[in-house]
Amino acid sequence: MKKYLIFVLILQIGFVKLSAQELINPSLVGRDSLRNGNYLTPLNLLRQDEKKYLQSKWGWLYRQYIATMYSYVGQYDLALQYFDNFYDEDSSLSAVDTVAFEPVDAETYIMDALDTVQALFINESHHMQQHRILTLNLLKKLKEKGFSYFAAEAIFQADSLLQKRGYPIRGVSGEYLNEPILANMVREAIRLGFTIVAYDEAVSSASEREKKQAENMYNKIFKNDPKAKVIVHAGYAHIYEKEQKRKYMAQHFLEITGINPLTVNQTEMHEQYNRSKEKSYYRFFSDSYTFDKPMIFVSKKSNKVWVSPDMESYYDLEIFLPRTQYKDGRPQWLKYDRLKSVEISIPNKESLVYPILLQVFDASEDVLATPIDQILIENAQKRILVFTPGKNAKIRIIDSNGKRIIL
Repeated sequence: MKKYLIFVLILQIGFVKLSAQELINPSLVGRDSLRNGNYLTPLNLLRQDEKKYLQSKWGWLYRQYIATMYSYVGQYDLALQYFDNFYDEDSSLSAVDTVAFEPVDAETYIMDALDTVQALFINESHHMQQHRILTLNLLKKLKEKGFSYFAAEAIFQADSLLQKRGYPIRGVSGEYLNEPILANMVREAIRLGFTIVAYDEAVSSASEREKKQAENMYNKIFKNDPKAKVIVHAGYAHIYEKEQKRKYMAQHFLEITGINPLTVNQTEMHEQYNRSKEKSYYRFFSDSYTFDKPMIFVSKKSNKVWVSPDMESYYDLEIFLPRTQYKDGRPQWLKYDRLKSVEISIPNKESLVYPILLQVFDASEDVLATPIDQILIENAQKRILVFTPGKNAKIRIIDSNGKRIIL
């Protein structure tokens, strides 16, 4: 069971140097460097003071934020490792009659369920890049199905030029849009012709925030377009249709719009760094079935979708994500249609100060655009697998001394 569901909203941006006397909020470390595309500086500053942070009042936030930073630089395994502390071990022996269920491709099931649906809500854990692939892969099919609005919690309302520009800008478009896969999701939505909707808002309480999110979606979409169809990519419990600690965004949305969203949960049935902290149901299903893409399990007898028994009234669909398989150090689920995988040779590797960051940009975009792909490389190696937009690719290396090489 999760100990915390934590959300960090960056309200201040500034360059901060750590002093020996006082540690500051880890999410404010090296912000100017991050905006300038150098993700290494804040990461290296945080890592050099890790022991101090973990023993300080900032320990819990340090774990969350460095996990998020590792997701930004393609270190999926390290992101899982640092976030493990927020989960309890699940020692229960939950079992399901495997003969009674069959795995169904999640994309196919969702698309088949949308004939009478106006709103599709899919959630994510903010440190898990894998939680963004399902929504990204659904976008083209959703557009063909008549969905015309794309709303995401991660988008800052202050970025009024995002739709026209066509891509996120670091430090402007949204904190989590510093991560390439989420940025590519927004790029793809704009390319396909979706109207982009930023609906999150900084308010005085968590309960008020839930209601404000739903109100903003109504005012920006359904007030003037009552028959609109929207895909919403949100975080954690915002998609819950039943009150738990508070009334959530999905509940307010139904009350305000009269529209019952199809709610899809990804934040329970997935791998953890430590298997003992995985949901026991996830261990059981993933050990009983082999699957390499998001799946839903359906009863052969009743056609009812399996949802964790303690969460059946909270959301409609439970997604099971595959265990990560790696090729050349990169997760296999990173692949999607718009990008090409390419092996890159690293030049002058002996002269670089490691760790280094290898970044892929679209040369047609502004220099402040979020990378298309990037990977933190800890030690010298000859080649690395990256994902590029093809002929417009610009590839850059930054080392730990700030040296930059354009390939």
